[in-house]
Amino acid sequence: MGMWFRGLLSFLCLVLGVSAFVLWDCATSVVDVVASDPLGLCATVAGLGIAQLGWMAGGLAVIALVAFGLIWIPVIRATRHGRKAQPERALLANLARLGEGPVLIPIDDTVVDNFDLRCRVEVVEVAFGPDAAGGRELTGEWLALLREANRRHNDGRLSTAEFMNLNTRLLDVISPEGDRAGASY
Repeated sequence: MGMWFRGLLSFLCLVLGVSAFVLWDCATSVVDVVASDPLGLCATVAGLGIAQLGWMAGGLAVIALVAFGLIWIPVIRATRHGRKAQPERALLANLARLGEGPVLIPIDDTVVDNFDLRCRVEVVEVAFGPDAAGGRELTGEWLALLREANRRHNDGRLSTAEFMNLNTRLLDVISPEGDRAGASY
């Protein structure tokens, strides 16, 4: 439906709503906005023999509201759907531009895979700190980390430089304080 046609129908709904208000005002005279009835609408409807002007006004108001809803609800839904789909359209446009731009570098799985190992080493370092009393479980975790770092290095998932760094850090955790001064991470 064209915008011009939708505007015309909206104007007719507005006229119908105003007519319903004028009829309701004639029937109840509570608001008494239209005291003189310049259009003669109240007299015309009363001349037709319709005694229940309040019901007539209510019916016209309901028809105006329903028609207005039928005109504009599809537009509102389409606009909302368009806004919700806007991120997807932007994503598709950006994905299409990726082919035109520079080549993407793939993510190195070993770096992502070894992040958990580095985090667990830091936890053990803090747990074996100067104020901590290492327990049997903590020693078992330390030994498991040492074995896992060794296994990942042997599998090729952990570079030699990173293995040496993690291994040195793990060994420094249980070494005496004097040996830690020369260690660098």
